[in-house]
Amino acid sequence: MTGVPDELETRVREIADGLDGRLGLVVRSLGGADLRLELNAAEPFPAASVIKLAILWTFFEEVDRGRLDPAEPWTLEPAAKVGGTGVLQLLGDGLRLSLLDLATLMIVVSDNTATNAVIDRLGLERVQVATGRLGLTGTALRRRMLDFAARDRGLDNWTTPEDTARLLDRFATGAGLSPRSAERARQILLGQQFNNKLAARLPPDAALAHKTGELPGLEHDAGWLEVGGATVVIATLTRDLRHNADGTAALAEIGRLIAERLARTGG
Repeated sequence: MTGVPDELETRVREIADGLDGRLGLVVRSLGGADLRLELNAAEPFPAASVIKLAILWTFFEEVDRGRLDPAEPWTLEPAAKVGGTGVLQLLGDGLRLSLLDLATLMIVVSDNTATNAVIDRLGLERVQVATGRLGLTGTALRRRMLDFAARDRGLDNWTTPEDTARLLDRFATGAGLSPRSAERARQILLGQQFNNKLAARLPPDAALAHKTGELPGLEHDAGWLEVGGATVVIATLTRDLRHNADGTAALAEIGRLIAERLARTGG
């Protein structure tokens, strides 16, 4: 991580060493005091639903370029429904939503049906072009959600802690998006409904704009945390977990430690 460990770094190392699995992490300040921690930052991890951050970024790029209207209507058809997380699979056929509604559901309840609809509208290649333009060389969207046939062919979605942190830097600062799109993205990420990891033990005055992900053997959470006027990007990815609950607890403790550090020192 850094040359001389401080208390926060020591505690994060202890959490990583005690985890029956692999932890990758990037923590860094946006302005203010210089807080930076890294652990396995360039290592590839199966992205799970954290890949939806890259899809969201591409969505708003396309909106800003005038190639996509967020108000464009979409109709829920039976063939579009897939399982896993989300609510659209449970709703009535013929429901009409906007593309912006779909992008919101993709993040706040990690809706896989909504995600696939957004991917279909954008195209897999366009998302990959967008991540490549940002220099996210360890990030790949190669299949739709719950496309097990594609996964069996070796096509999967990947990212790294460093790539995820760099993308979050962009979201948090709005660099590369219009002010309107940046604010829309911020409000969507603040609306995250899955708050059992980084957000679980935060103080009441903390705000976390984030996206989670989970599959058997992995638990992810990534976003930017605002406490006491300080902001830090946090990307935490895990894999090879013997028990998913251990990963959830580890990320909750990391979130608490970072928030305490910010409240105490501002960075």
